[in-house]
Amino acid sequence: MTENIKKLQELLDCEVIPVAPNTNPKQLVETYLKLWQEGKEQKFTPVIVMADDILLEKFEIDLEDLDLPFTKEGMKIYREKILAEAQKLNGTDFYKEEKKEFLGEVSADEIHWEAPEDEELMFSAYLDINYDDESKSTIKEDVVIVKLPTEKSYEAFAWLPMGGFNDCPLPAEMTAMAKYWHEKHGAELATITYDTAEFYLNQPVSDKEALVKLAIEQYLFDVDIVEQGVGDVESLVETLYQNKQWYFWWD
Repeated sequence: MTENIKKLQELLDCEVIPVAPNTNPKQLVETYLKLWQEGKEQKFTPVIVMADDILLEKFEIDLEDLDLPFTKEGMKIYREKILAEAQKLNGTDFYKEEKKEFLGEVSADEIHWEAPEDEELMFSAYLDINYDDESKSTIKEDVVIVKLPTEKSYEAFAWLPMGGFNDCPLPAEMTAMAKYWHEKHGAELATITYDTAEFYLNQPVSDKEALVKLAIEQYLFDVDIVEQGVGDVESLVETLYQNKQWYFWWD
């Protein structure tokens, strides 16, 4: 167990399962899905986390800004603060005016409705991707599966408070939006790094009208996935269609 993983376990005070870098990425997803199912019965949420220096430094800086110690007690107080702030927010109300504007510009008739060719679930936030042969991609250092003692996967943004830099929403805003998507689409927060988050959907979204609204919400939540990624909202809709994985990244 690396020093970073030990520190993360100390801060969260819950079970942390280290993932060896030589683990087959497919095996890691299988382990996640097994734990996801167990979590429904045992009331915990598994999240794959990359506990690198940047993420831990982010936690430490946030705690310092609040005059809190870099300990499990400090993290607990910070977590409770985020959750209290998130309770005052409603994801339904986010970006209301912007959504109205976009809805008039995006037409479902112009979108190619094709389900993903490869239905196998694969997350990427923690991978060193081999772009010549993605089957040879490997897992980075300091990757773990954290078993958070909550059934509410959206609370992972409070347990692992990334965000708040550049255009990335604050942890409380991310928690509220993740709750909204969980209640509306069943989305479960599955992976977190210092600049990336991925969601798992046991039942992917296939309703065309809902997908257009969802893509607009995701673009407003994270402009980088379009402007530095797929290029336009229509392409994002196509990416989300019947997809078990949602990907967010902030520059």
